Amino acid sequence: MAVILTVTPDASAQEKIEPIALEYNFRQKHVASIEAAEEWLGLQTFDVILVDSRFGESEAVELLGKAWNKNPFILGIVFNLEEKVRDIWAAVLQGAKIFSGETALADLRKCLQTLPKEIQLGTQTEMAILIVEDLDAPRDIICAYVESMGYPRVDGVSSADECLARLSERPNYYFCVISDLFMPKMNGMQLIQEIRCNEETAGLPVLVLTSAPTTDNLLDCVKAGATGFLAKPLNKKILKAELEKAKRIRLSRQPARLCAPEDAHLLEDALLKLAR
Repeated sequence: MAVILTVTPDASAQEKIEPIALEYNFRQKHVASIEAAEEWLGLQTFDVILVDSRFGESEAVELLGKAWNKNPFILGIVFNLEEKVRDIWAAVLQGAKIFSGETALADLRKCLQTLPKEIQLGTQTEMAILIVEDLDAPRDIICAYVESMGYPRVDGVSSADECLARLSERPNYYFCVISDLFMPKMNGMQLIQEIRCNEETAGLPVLVLTSAPTTDNLLDCVKAGATGFLAKPLNKKILKAELEKAKRIRLSRQPARLCAPEDAHLLEDALLKLAR
């Protein structure tokens, strides 16, 4: 049975969450403080962690980071049952879900309902990674670099068209696509749009790889449906975190978009704040 760790000082919030967890056969551990949550993360493996946003953005993000260090595939959720929360983008960028306001409980119910019951979320799978890069030497280097991080199944293709052909043949073989942004004929942003328009691949995480990670480029990719971003040259720590986020999304069958297109301007504001 999967286990949820709920971290909230609000007993009434816990009382509202508990029957939803039980309805979908999740055992639940409730703690009222960040410190207690950290202790339990060291004692037990959890599949989902719910963190009350009222602890504060930095505290919630830090706790999620510790949870992912213990189990890279734990599903992280920041929630607030009383008011709408839209500014925890540091958590969103790392792959957390935000459930807040009037729809929070309904969103949580939908999330738990769609989680696969036939696998343990913390179990790694042998699904592969597909690299899309039009230049031969950089593509070979990226593939070798990703393989060196413990991912044995890494395929490389030279164009968006070849990527789409591979996905058409084996839509469930890959857990992630890493695509260069600037390519001839069909660029990375157009590739994302094609992947999102196909029912079989709509939930496939796509990480954008670019040597020009400007705010405009990132926002265009977000609107197209990107899951995350990687700047050239690759940073090992960031690559590791993004691949773990992608696998977490794929295993838990959560939406692969970083955010809804209509929320892109909120992400822009967050990115500008981080740049100051």
